[in-house]
Amino acid sequence: MTSTGRRRLVVIGAALALLGGCAPMLGRKVDLSQARAGATTFHALRVGTRERSYLLHLPPSMRDSGMPLLLVFHGNRANATIVRNEANMEHVTDPLGVPVAYLNGTGVFRMMGLTWNDGFCCGYALAHHVDDGAFARAVVDTLVRTLHADRRRVFIVGLSAGGTLVLRLVCDGDTTYAGVVSVAGVMPVQRCEPRRRVPVMFMRGAADSSLRHDHAVNAGLGARPYATSFAASRAFWAAFDGCEAAVVVDSTPGAVITRAAGCPPGLDAQDVVVLGQGHAWPGGRKPWPLAPRPAHYDAAALIVDYFLGGRRALTPAAPPSAGSPRRSG
Repeated sequence: MTSTGRRRLVVIGAALALLGGCAPMLGRKVDLSQARAGATTFHALRVGTRERSYLLHLPPSMRDSGMPLLLVFHGNRANATIVRNEANMEHVTDPLGVPVAYLNGTGVFRMMGLTWNDGFCCGYALAHHVDDGAFARAVVDTLVRTLHADRRRVFIVGLSAGGTLVLRLVCDGDTTYAGVVSVAGVMPVQRCEPRRRVPVMFMRGAADSSLRHDHAVNAGLGARPYATSFAASRAFWAAFDGCEAAVVVDSTPGAVITRAAGCPPGLDAQDVVVLGQGHAWPGGRKPWPLAPRPAHYDAAALIVDYFLGGRRALTPAAPPSAGSPRRSG
């Protein structure tokens, strides 16, 4: 096939992905009172002068109150429906009774090609100074009030640009979230001054050339070390969380996991490298035919276990004590 033919396939595939991603969201927005167990519904709320939207998936069975809440942020120029299909979270969250909100970014078009404002890159959200942090907090406030979810156990996970955004939210001092996972995303280049100690996981593919490029660009900009490598990112959060400088490395058939040692209860800093994985959500679904193939690794199960169970305590971590946090660089 000629290079022109390949380019045409890429354009056609991208267009089909965007149309397929926005099609389920073109239906009527509904009030939260119409959300039903086992269903996914489309909702909107006003944040400042903007109307923002999100998908809400409720598990088939959930408690009347006190359940955790998970927020998921899509990649650059995608949308909530696309990341819902990519992440395949609900095979894990449904049996546990955990509601999941998939948030939409902003763009020229309301339901396709959506972006996030991480303070540095890229597109509509940055150019229009969109306050995505205020939007995320508004979703949390709404769902905590309506679903009676546990405000102490609100967790965020983002893919690619969404992964950078979720890190920016806590770096900017937002204390709303009890844990953060960045899938194929890098630390923001701005100053990171969190006000709450939280467990942080970086998940990435061993063959993800996009992340190597991003780190090289950040280094060329003279960004702080935590934005130029995953080792430095993990070390930054380990120091802030009060962990030891030493690490523990676990090798599995599908991934290599490097954890900070000696973290206080409920805290953690780790880097998960998924073998054979490119720039995609491991264990999820391809958003379009020419996208990188996800590895056979259940990232959704690992992420939910990281937030809700596994070896970490379920008790939310306390805010750091007064004084300046320790930093890796």
